Amino acid sequence: MLDNIKAYQELLLDLAEEIWREKNPERKRLPSNFRKNLSLSFSHIEDGSAVAVLKRDESISPGLLPDEFSLNYMALAQSRFLETARAANENRKIEGVPAKARNSLKALLADLRSDERLEFVSKTGRDTKHPRVRFSEKTRDRILDSAVDNRVKNIDSIGIVRSILDGSEEIEVLSEVGKFKYFVGRQELRANKYPIAGFCEFSIKAVLQANGLIKSVESQHGIRVLDPGVEYDRIRGKIEEFRSFPEGWKNGSGQSLSDAALTFASDVGGFICGIYQQISIFPQVDGSITLEFSKGDWDIEVNCREKYIEIEVFDDEMDTLNSQVFFGLSPKLLSALSDIDGFVS
Repeated sequence: MLDNIKAYQELLLDLAEEIWREKNPERKRLPSNFRKNLSLSFSHIEDGSAVAVLKRDESISPGLLPDEFSLNYMALAQSRFLETARAANENRKIEGVPAKARNSLKALLADLRSDERLEFVSKTGRDTKHPRVRFSEKTRDRILDSAVDNRVKNIDSIGIVRSILDGSEEIEVLSEVGKFKYFVGRQELRANKYPIAGFCEFSIKAVLQANGLIKSVESQHGIRVLDPGVEYDRIRGKIEEFRSFPEGWKNGSGQSLSDAALTFASDVGGFICGIYQQISIFPQVDGSITLEFSKGDWDIEVNCREKYIEIEVFDDEMDTLNSQVFFGLSPKLLSALSDIDGFVS
């Protein structure tokens, strides 16, 4: 029984890690001592049965962000395990089981005979509606079949060259499916074929996270920086002109434009020019910069501010169809800009 409990704890820790990564796609490393601060403790065995009663122990792990303090990752992991086992028993699709959980899944039935099984009962949390689930060899095997890294996909998409990595021969690309590094070689970099903020097309084979963003690149098939044309040259010229605007530039009331807003406008402007060709750009008295373009009967405004970017879509009567704030240049922002129809719907 103790070996089964140990395997169960390891399984929940693997699931807790996966849940944390899903909730924090931009963070590469787990908080320090994340696993050490999560555990199960043996409480007692109920009279007249073989029911081991366990309780979850959890202390705050250093490195958790303030909004993560309230999350009980062991409870979330237990809920995921119960739902996963239930889905396996009902022959439904199984999701959210990391490949590293295979060993603990195999050990969960250690020393049990082929005709024996485990039964898990939750007495707390959201599992109270369906608290009991069995775990047999068939259950385990169905989960094992799904616990493989099968999120490898060929991706043909668009993005922005964000930076040239110091001391390497790689560029960093930000796309609607996440940020990744692409090897181009020293000669290519010297030829200046990959300008910062350049709009690009790429083809890669990548492992995706559960949220659909790139986890790692398996192989690269091609990348090409597109020429956004004279329209983007005009936009960049305007941005350089805005940099010289002093405080009170508009009849004494205009704020000077921040470097962050100007950089946002340059990056987003290159991306928009690559897709929609024609855009307009305006400085605002509050220190922000507005990019405007059209798609069919819709007018789209992209407001670049000091700390965030806002997209607003208006119909031909200037009614707002959708509005959303994005904190910096992100995959979600690029996805919204490349699919305005999807953003509105």
